[in-house]
Amino acid sequence: MASGARSEFESHWSAIARDNAVFIVAPYVDESLSAGNRLMVFDSVGQKRGEYTKRHLVPLAERSPAGKGPLLVVDVDGVRIGTLICQDDNFSDLALAYAVLGAQLLVVPTFEGPPAVAPYHLRNSALRAIESPIALVRSVAQGESAAIAPGGKIIDSFEPDRLGAGVMVTDVPVVEAAR
Repeated sequence: MASGARSEFESHWSAIARDNAVFIVAPYVDESLSAGNRLMVFDSVGQKRGEYTKRHLVPLAERSPAGKGPLLVVDVDGVRIGTLICQDDNFSDLALAYAVLGAQLLVVPTFEGPPAVAPYHLRNSALRAIESPIALVRSVAQGESAAIAPGGKIIDSFEPDRLGAGVMVTDVPVVEAAR
């Protein structure tokens, strides 16, 4: 993403968050900085609250460097939210680290690969909610989005291939954060 495109991207999502009074997690690929697969979080007044870079890359498919540094935790109306990207939720280390930081919900944008892999990726997401215990919401391009309660129960899901275009709106229970 060139610097001008990055500025336009940030302005675009900031305005949508502000104009609709919502928090937005906006994933993107930043090739100009060799920063890789990233996301930005915007709060309900359009302020950028932070960025996160994917840490667990898909072998042989991603060439950008893995993310480093502190994990991203933001507070949304008293709920501490952590972010992961796609392949990150196939590994327990990051979900457990977020739980130690007091996160109560993980938000995970993902792009499913081959359809045969998708059900296993969803099951891995549920495992993160069991191990931590932490709630998890995964927004999926080409697959099944889901809201998962602490303990691993899928409480809601949305499959555009089956249901058509739409939006999933659900209440997600969270556990009190251990700080």
